[in-house]
Amino acid sequence: MPTKDQEKETLAQDFAQNEAGVADLMAFYERVEEVYQRASASIQETPDSYVSDSTDVSRLNAYLG
Repeated sequence: MPTKDQEKETLAQDFAQNEAGVADLMAFYERVEEVYQRASASIQETPDSYVSDSTDVSRLNAYLG
């Protein structure tokens, strides 16, 4: 029974032979996955902010202070 590493190696060889660029893409993803996960986790969601156009002086109901 093959080990996981042997299975991964076999899959990588199959990709390299059959699909142009797939093995390279998988290798790239493995390199950036950890960085991407840390960056995604650090994003803070902020509450929505709303802007009023009440200072638009062209409107009749503009608030000019």
